[in-house]
Amino acid sequence: MRIPFFPIPAKGETVFSVIGRCSERLGISNHELMMLLTRQRYTKTVFSSLPGYLTNIAAAMPKGHPWQDTNTIIFDHTAFPYFTYFHPREKKLNTEKTLTTSGKSNQPIAVGMGLSMYRTPASPRHPRFCCKCMNEQLIDYGYSFFQVQHQLPGVSLCWKHNEILFDGCIHCGPYPLIGKKLTMPGQCLCSSFKARPILIDIIGDEAKWIAENSTYILSSKSCGDNQTEKLRIGIIQSGFCKGTLVDYSKLADAIETRFNHKFLTSIGYPAWENDKPSPWLRRYFNHGKSNRQLSTVSGILIMGAAFKNVKDFENGSVIKQIKSQSISINLGDEQPESWKKSLTQTLKDHDFRISSCANTLIKTPWVISKEAFKQNITVPLSPNAIERIGNKNLQQIITKLKNGTYKKQILNDYKISEWTLTLIELSVPNIRKINKKKAKDLILLKHRKTVKDFLQRAPSSTRNDVIQQLPRTYDYLINNDKTWFQDFVPKATKKASKKRANRLNWQEIDNKLAVKIKETVKRVLNNGKKPLRITASYLLSQHGQLQRYSSNQSKLPNTSKTLNEVTESKEQYFFRKVTWGIKQLNQAEQEISIDNLRRTCGISQYRLQPHLSEIRNLIYSLGGKISSKSILFE
Repeated sequence: MRIPFFPIPAKGETVFSVIGRCSERLGISNHELMMLLTRQRYTKTVFSSLPGYLTNIAAAMPKGHPWQDTNTIIFDHTAFPYFTYFHPREKKLNTEKTLTTSGKSNQPIAVGMGLSMYRTPASPRHPRFCCKCMNEQLIDYGYSFFQVQHQLPGVSLCWKHNEILFDGCIHCGPYPLIGKKLTMPGQCLCSSFKARPILIDIIGDEAKWIAENSTYILSSKSCGDNQTEKLRIGIIQSGFCKGTLVDYSKLADAIETRFNHKFLTSIGYPAWENDKPSPWLRRYFNHGKSNRQLSTVSGILIMGAAFKNVKDFENGSVIKQIKSQSISINLGDEQPESWKKSLTQTLKDHDFRISSCANTLIKTPWVISKEAFKQNITVPLSPNAIERIGNKNLQQIITKLKNGTYKKQILNDYKISEWTLTLIELSVPNIRKINKKKAKDLILLKHRKTVKDFLQRAPSSTRNDVIQQLPRTYDYLINNDKTWFQDFVPKATKKASKKRANRLNWQEIDNKLAVKIKETVKRVLNNGKKPLRITASYLLSQHGQLQRYSSNQSKLPNTSKTLNEVTESKEQYFFRKVTWGIKQLNQAEQEISIDNLRRTCGISQYRLQPHLSEIRNLIYSLGGKISSKSILFE
């Protein structure tokens, strides 16, 4: 359902800020507005830097509102561009698609983006604002609002005014205020608002740099596919390396020098822990192996060691550390993957020495070898390598590779390193593919033999027996040789299902319940109290058997028969009630009229009047006396 009015968001205004202004303008409760916008009543989700239920909000917007486009909300009014700055393009697009199509809570999406792994909260617990920005907003717009730039992780100063941020009122407490969740900056529950500064120990150039560059990332249009690789190259170009590998000790020292140990500790990202570079730093460039989502805070801190700012990072201008002076080196506009196109020529220029080629390309030898395998580049062994391995051993190793021998076995038999075996594979064209195919055939024959031996030992075995006794063999064959497995191993014969015996004696239950119902009817009819209508549900409820009877009526025939006999219709109940009322008036020696009979029985005069003749005969038969003033009197 579209709401008739919703405010136009200001530039950089947070989602919860716009919703708060709407609540104030419409004069409705927070929960009521949240139900209209998000189809759930809680405000907590919209206080996040990456709110949930965005598709629901877009669907509720009036026609022509900019928020009808979910992408506008995501890119202009949330921290999504900041959180995904270092993510690969494909992951970023997948996350964007999930946000624009999911009308649910943001928690699963935030976890998938790695926000729960941030060492400093990805979203502040209390919304933050700058007092100078607030005053400028009141002059320019006529109202104040919260900005996305002030809600970013690790940000404690205003990027524009270099002033500490605030998160509430000293007297009323931090935002959101209890009882008034959606409150704008400068508003509170008391009459004397006094801004409450956020709790922070360190305020200096470090905090200012983080605020300015975090804000730059939020509005940056750069979306390179391999920002992390570009950052790694910049780190190596700056001198924080051992050959083509990142030297994390040098990098940790540079980060601590740039940002100050106390500041790094205050935001939860110390460069050193237990006399080692912190785990967040050591693991950063290994995200491909661990499949971790990258923290933007970590990337900014690493960037600060090699670049003056984010703009220089995007332009490729690094700071090279040379003793006491620093000079800028432009990395140029060369694409990160362009080296692959000229790899063959590069190897020739370096006499096919992979380590020398790797140093030139600022890659590891393993990366170069992997790409050489992809391009089927033959890299001849050097004379030194041949001498080290031995001609005889070399020929034996090549033969074993062609025969499909496991590489681990070759390494153990000939006492060579994995890198040496890789060089041998590169020197013989297509030997890796031959070994892989041959090894796969050997594994297949091995698993087939395992199944044949198993069936020979137990001829009556079926596929279910193979699954239970040989689970690994079953998984391999069903994925790689399904036709042979199904033809060779028989199916399990279907056993006739046994009918389970009844756990309850329904006949006994039926007979006992029928007797109890009859006893209850006698007790109700003879208790002398004001009558209650005798119905099936009333009688069954007295014995706690209503649900059982409803579910198993066919199993309780005697009970059904008894209920049909003893339950009364509305008319029967009416005359039983009237009879009881006449008896009560007779015992009190009162003359009977419609009025006192109505009050005694609890039956309206409207229902009594159609039966005056029957009631009159009933009074006389019970020895009652009719009042001469009553319409019953003849």
